[in-house]
Amino acid sequence: MLDAEERGRVLSDLSQIRQAGFTLVELLIGIAVLAILITVAMPNFRSWTLNSQIRNAAESFRNGLQRARGEAVSRNTNVELAILGGDTSTAWEVRLPGSAVIDSRASSEGSRLVKRKVTPAGATTVTFSNLGRLTANSGAAAAFTLVEFDLDPAILEVRLSRELRVMVVGPAGSVRMCDPNAAPGSLSVCP
Repeated sequence: MLDAEERGRVLSDLSQIRQAGFTLVELLIGIAVLAILITVAMPNFRSWTLNSQIRNAAESFRNGLQRARGEAVSRNTNVELAILGGDTSTAWEVRLPGSAVIDSRASSEGSRLVKRKVTPAGATTVTFSNLGRLTANSGAAAAFTLVEFDLDPAILEVRLSRELRVMVVGPAGSVRMCDPNAAPGSLSVCP
């Protein structure tokens, strides 16, 4: 048998062990708080995900234009960027006119819910000369000057999206990405 002093020590040790854990009520309160936080954060996460797809498509397209321009200068020949597929496709390829593909991007690469709108309508190609400037497309087809990226209207969360534009500016062939809804004076505002 234990004497009174040893019993006191054992009881003291047991009470410390009990105090180290969580009660069922504390655990349920923690789970409830976590559920509320997730419920509040979910719409913002969905908006962020959709806007990331728009940004992926626009940045990829801008990079493709810059790649075409750089390849034209480095190869000292005309290089074109061609838009592939319909309005709901963000696919493109950089190629030598009538020749092999230099670089390409499929629509499924991070932007499957994005649609694009090309200006002028129906234009699918832009060609850069060996000086990195815009030049006439082969076959006298019109060159695009503006491509807008936004969510496909079939998606219910269109109101959550942020449209972006990629422009080929002037005959010099400068490439610019901008936000048509940016605040005036912002660096990303469209001209």
